[in-house]
Amino acid sequence: MELLTNQPQEYSTLVYTNKTIDIIRNHNINRPLFLYVAYQSLHASYADNILQAPPDSYMKRFAHIESQNRRTYAAMAYCMDESIGNIVGELYDRSMLSNSIIIFTSDNGPMAINIPNVFSNFGSDVPLRGVKTSLFEGGIRVPTFIWSPLLSTSSYQSDELIHVTDIMPTLLEAIGGIANNTQLNEFTNNTNSYGMSQWQTLSKRMGTKRSELLHNIDPVWNQSSIRWYNWKLVQGPSDPNLAYMLSQWYPTIPIDDSQRIDMNQSARDRLKHTDRLTSRSYRVLTAMHRPLPDYNLLETSAITNCQSVSSTTETDISGGGHQCQSDREFCLFNIRSDPCEHRNIASKNRHLVSYLWNRLQKLNQSAVWPLALTPGDQNGYPDRHGQAWVNWL
Repeated sequence: MELLTNQPQEYSTLVYTNKTIDIIRNHNINRPLFLYVAYQSLHASYADNILQAPPDSYMKRFAHIESQNRRTYAAMAYCMDESIGNIVGELYDRSMLSNSIIIFTSDNGPMAINIPNVFSNFGSDVPLRGVKTSLFEGGIRVPTFIWSPLLSTSSYQSDELIHVTDIMPTLLEAIGGIANNTQLNEFTNNTNSYGMSQWQTLSKRMGTKRSELLHNIDPVWNQSSIRWYNWKLVQGPSDPNLAYMLSQWYPTIPIDDSQRIDMNQSARDRLKHTDRLTSRSYRVLTAMHRPLPDYNLLETSAITNCQSVSSTTETDISGGGHQCQSDREFCLFNIRSDPCEHRNIASKNRHLVSYLWNRLQKLNQSAVWPLALTPGDQNGYPDRHGQAWVNWL
């Protein structure tokens, strides 16, 4: 809760990692530990700012990447990956890892290039539709994994419906805080929780009981989205310019010939293979005699059943439907068959649209009014706290 002012020019990812390792080293291993590490790296960069990479040694690892900005982005990601590996290594050195659960997730998808006067960012969610802050898949479908020796089954990809609010009850069941279904139901009812435990779903590959995902109800931008089984409804935002910006399919990163650095494919593959084998996490898994990462699993999980944007006109879309304009109409998609949300099939499923819209309205009745719609408190402004955003109340 203290503002740091004595670490100028330090890279925040490394500062956070060092503090995390210090917490682990000074922790009594006979007591439980909950550790939440929220890195700032890979966040969006506004138009008048630039992406910032860690020290030069990280940038040199990615000399084979043609675009300077993508090279910086990769260095940022690598520094975060390496930091997580060092945390895993520290847990292992302290004999804590064999009784640990690690969850990695992101809060949203990337902000893409080619959005004028808004962000100077170089993330890519190709071939998905939408970007950070949107409710299309490009804004909400993110990398997530859970790892633990306590899991009965591992090294597989789950495509069950799991919501971020499921994390707390899942962990409670895993550590014995919820012992049976009766206690689980009591927890859900007493806390008015939207989450449900997915420990059995993940550990034993049992089917999830969840059929619904509430993506968001945002009264500030007037946009909402909900998924029911394979069906997903998207509404808004009402501002047509904002709706257009958030609903596009943004292309891959353009290559500037002046920044091109040639590197043959074999050299790229060798670099990728070497980094995997020499990573801290890989060495720890080997020492623990745990299953090593199946990188083929990651490669085969990529979304490939998407049409190109150029082929999706209202008259020639395979499977019917048309591209939606979410500021003017409801957008309904079958996410299993159309993960890139090219085909709006709302007009052919009006009863389903009505059901999902009514469900959103019912959920909204229990929503808490967002603080973004309350008057601003000038006592919280940075110029009153050494030019920093801090807790002031």
